[in-house]
Amino acid sequence: MNMAVASRSTSAVLAALSDDPDSVALHEELLDAYVAEGDLGSRGRIDCILWLVSHDPTNVWCRTPLAHVSPTAVPDGYEAIRRAWLDQVGARPADVRVLCGAASFITYTDPEGSLDLLRRAAALSPDDPELWVEVGRLSRAPDASLAAFAEARRRGARHPNLAVWIALSAARAGDMAAADAFARELLALVGDARRQYGAKLDWPEDGRELWRRARAESVDDGHARQRCSVTSAPRARSELTSGCARTGRPPTSFARCARRESGRPPRSSSVAGPPRGRTTASTSRSATSSGERFRSRRTTPNVSLHSAPDLGRFAPSAGRG
Repeated sequence: MNMAVASRSTSAVLAALSDDPDSVALHEELLDAYVAEGDLGSRGRIDCILWLVSHDPTNVWCRTPLAHVSPTAVPDGYEAIRRAWLDQVGARPADVRVLCGAASFITYTDPEGSLDLLRRAAALSPDDPELWVEVGRLSRAPDASLAAFAEARRRGARHPNLAVWIALSAARAGDMAAADAFARELLALVGDARRQYGAKLDWPEDGRELWRRARAESVDDGHARQRCSVTSAPRARSELTSGCARTGRPPTSFARCARRESGRPPRSSSVAGPPRGRTTASTSRSATSSGERFRSRRTTPNVSLHSAPDLGRFAPSAGRG
């Protein structure tokens, strides 16, 4: 698979495709070129995504935002790709990569259908913690979210906000003992991060601006990603547990924070479409930014899930109370 940064224009890649129309690598390069040029709603880009989904649905590019389109800006194109994904699910019902690719694409318009696909993938690949995280983020019922997040933790998930989501889900599900335990862990994590990173936790930037600042002050991309994580995740933890820090009583303070908190955890780029209400322009920026990150990391998105766990097995680490 060609993971190189696109250096040719769409017209140049199309010319090359005319000589080799079955080349997966050229279709990857073409998709990358469309995103680089900001041409997200063109018929050519829709056709390129359709070709990849139809001919190579397990391709990693199909499971990234590079292969997403806006159902509001390009409704016909979105529907054609949606049908192509569902056709692939019918043809390959036991392929976790296909199930996750379809789930990622349809999340915007059919979150319940997306969740069903992820659960099916989970039954096929129960040891992958990232699918548990995604199931938790898409589940509407607090107890279902709590069970999925707890299973993700048991299976080794290292998402920086996982403890936040477990604590919030526990409070919403009425399990204040679990909310108390994880609020205490969050307080300890915030304190550890403050001692290690100091003022970096208070950087006001977010999104691409945060990445630019972190990259400018880091020796490489890996170090920059770490700085982004420790800047944004403890900020969220600090907001959720600020009352706990003032009173020293995590149960009451955290319950108050959780009751004030509205909405669900944000969806991941790995299995979710663009947030509701996002404009075409901001979708373009997101896809372009995602393309930059995807090309720079050269990694395959992790995709995989299973039965309802007992939260008692997933208590915070000893010594965090």
